[in-house]
Amino acid sequence: MVTVCDADSLFDSVFLEQLEGEFRRMPDGTRVLYDSPINTYRNLPECCLLTHIMEVSRCQYTVFSGQSFRPAQSNYSLTLGFAHEIDYWDPTNTSEDFHTTLKAMAMTGAGTAVVVRVWSLILNDSVAGFHDRWVQAKRHMWGIEEVAWVWAQFRVLRLNRWLVLLQQSMGQMLLQGSIVPSWLMLFFPPVLRVLFSLEQQTWKLIFAYFAVMQGYKWIKTCVREVLMYQYILAHRQHMIPLRAWHWIRLLMLYPILEFIATFVFNTVATWRMLIHALSHTTLHYVTAPKAFSGNIDNSSALSLVSEPNIKAHLLNSETEANFLQSTPVSQDYDFTRFVDRSSTRLSIVSTASTASASDSDISA
Repeated sequence: MVTVCDADSLFDSVFLEQLEGEFRRMPDGTRVLYDSPINTYRNLPECCLLTHIMEVSRCQYTVFSGQSFRPAQSNYSLTLGFAHEIDYWDPTNTSEDFHTTLKAMAMTGAGTAVVVRVWSLILNDSVAGFHDRWVQAKRHMWGIEEVAWVWAQFRVLRLNRWLVLLQQSMGQMLLQGSIVPSWLMLFFPPVLRVLFSLEQQTWKLIFAYFAVMQGYKWIKTCVREVLMYQYILAHRQHMIPLRAWHWIRLLMLYPILEFIATFVFNTVATWRMLIHALSHTTLHYVTAPKAFSGNIDNSSALSLVSEPNIKAHLLNSETEANFLQSTPVSQDYDFTRFVDRSSTRLSIVSTASTASASDSDISA
């Protein structure tokens, strides 16, 4: 089993057990992707207010989205055989996780069932500053290029399988309110004429309805935040604690700032990348504009990726890519880890034997 993750990912101590558990629950778990909900709460107190609000909204949707489909994001696992079958992952593709999901769907024909949820949250750092978060938002919206890739597969895929891919790629990037938010309809002249013709009592009912819905959304957000911090993340190490004033500004300003943050980091960022794509025929990989915060250094954070399952030591090297050879601490797993500093991606190879990984395993 190979786990692909960001270089700043911090795994729970039982992540591998949860991953193996999901694998064994599948009738055939060899040709699916295993995805864990991403969580960027570790350094939220260091973020600007708008970034803080956006990350709360994004992480809550990831964790509490129920059974709705979510493509692999940032961190995912798959068997080595399946990785070879789909030609591995593309480190030069900014939306590499979404691209891998689409390739898996195209290869198996399993549709949205190709992604299996692993209920073990993986912590990643948020991008703290507003400018850096804007750069990160544009990186996220590079997923629009996958729509063009899907169109290019029309000649080689069966029609029904191709339509599923087209629906998912366009649905994720273009049809979920990122391009044209529903509230823009209020500015259309026919809609304005209808609204101005309404009676006062009708206006009161409309405002009451929206007030109730926003109140429900606000209460739901507050309850989820309490659950996240008091129960789900209570045992996780290296979380920067939220001060009282963080909670006050979050709970008081969330309804307004969530609307602004979504518009800036989703809608505007998507349009920015669409315009860019119309005038450029080539793309280049953009590294995420973030780094480990000052309260935990890179070596320490990297060594926590799989503690307490393994003990890893960062090797000094002048090369761009460094290998990390781990020491097995039990007879259940041994690991080989590879860090690619150019793309800030990390892969963990776990096997069910006690023999150390060979050079050919590392190359694979």
